[in-house]
Amino acid sequence: MMKRIQRWGIFGAIGGGILCLTPLLAIGLGALGLGWLTIYADIALSIIIVVSLGVLGWNWRQRNAASR
Repeated sequence: MMKRIQRWGIFGAIGGGILCLTPLLAIGLGALGLGWLTIYADIALSIIIVVSLGVLGWNWRQRNAASR
């Protein structure tokens, strides 16, 4: 169970890292005339970061409780 939770946290962190390419996304979408879509990338990035940090924190807490 813990390894599964840790994988989700890592997956979320990687997804957040990929979305940190928002400036490149903004340039690409701006070139296509779709620059207004970049606000949704920022919202998605915020949600992914908060959720992945929450999962990693919960996993860390569970591991510390199990080791006691």
